[in-house]
Amino acid sequence: MSTLMEDDLKFMLEQSWALDEDLSALMNALPDPTTRRQAIVRGMATTSHSHYQSQRILLELEAAPTALALVRLHYESVVRSLWFAVGATDEWIDRMKLEPRWPPKFPRLWPPQTPPPELIGDRG
Repeated sequence: MSTLMEDDLKFMLEQSWALDEDLSALMNALPDPTTRRQAIVRGMATTSHSHYQSQRILLELEAAPTALALVRLHYESVVRSLWFAVGATDEWIDRMKLEPRWPPKFPRLWPPQTPPPELIGDRG
């Protein structure tokens, strides 16, 4: 990368960190959500902010392809948070589930299961 491009990227990343500090301060100053809509919007905005921070860190590590892969996720989370904030009907809001799924429905990977004897064969 040329020195001019490196300087430009460094400047943009510094400005990005400053923006992030301002956004974080604004998000931290928000009152706790009191409605389902506010809780949903807060969660989606937090997800979007996380994607943004990840992209910036990846760019600093010169992992631009990976950072660019997050662009769609970031964009979609911004649009969704805005849609839930001002576009979603109360019916849509009511259909959203806020409860985490616990325990998560992941396949059991550990401890490994003993394969049936016909797959093991004779080891004796």
